[in-house]
Amino acid sequence: SVQLGTALAQPGMKCCKTEVWRFGLLSLLAMQVPFRWICFSNPGGQLEPRRSWAEQLQGSSSEQAEAVAQWVRRVVVRHGLCPWAEEALRRCSLAVVTLDEESQEEVAAAVLAHAQLLADLGTSLPSTAATAATTLLVAPNCGALRDFEVYLQLCAWLEEAFEELELNGKVQLATFHPDFCFADSAGPKDAADFVGRAPAPAFHLLREEEVSAALASFPLRPEMKEDVEAVGEFVSERNARFLRARGWQRCLEDLRSCEAKDAS
Repeated sequence: SVQLGTALAQPGMKCCKTEVWRFGLLSLLAMQVPFRWICFSNPGGQLEPRRSWAEQLQGSSSEQAEAVAQWVRRVVVRHGLCPWAEEALRRCSLAVVTLDEESQEEVAAAVLAHAQLLADLGTSLPSTAATAATTLLVAPNCGALRDFEVYLQLCAWLEEAFEELELNGKVQLATFHPDFCFADSAGPKDAADFVGRAPAPAFHLLREEEVSAALASFPLRPEMKEDVEAVGEFVSERNARFLRARGWQRCLEDLRSCEAKDAS
């Protein structure tokens, strides 16, 4: 299986010092119900085992989602930031989905619903033929998420919700934002921060079992393959070296070449 977010993620992402706000878990769970089944292209709201994950998720398209998809192709795959991303595109196991919701509460509910769908693959929901599925969500109508601090607050709340809903160990959340930076960033022009910079705020949902399988397949010494964290750290450090060697200006140009026309 091929996963994008794990290879790009690094520890030490900059976080807000303000207390993470809460929506009210029961309200969000209730809001998940309509999202749970309308996301499939099948009119009956069901998975079709013979079709790929990307083919099955439906929804309105958006310039931001197209820009993020371009970024995956032109930056992530082209520069080898994730060794498995190219295979994910080839197999159509990566679905880039537009969320039409406008409020942060609605976006959070939609993200949780999509996370639950991935967690249910192979259990209460049938797996796809290739058993490969990962979802990259973009919410262009929620203007508040353009603020990196607000985006981080929502991500922090989602991580707590994952724990309360027992999604940890089943689904991971990887984060991407135009203003992404790490807590230990070397400064405003540290090119290493571009590993997490996408043309639009995005939430990448990954199945834990696929992440582990992808990391185990990475070409390293046998003793390193047994340590998933060591493999992830190796890829992160390699990406940081590459991006810093490429330089901040060229990395910025790469990102801007993928931006949506109405991006601000």
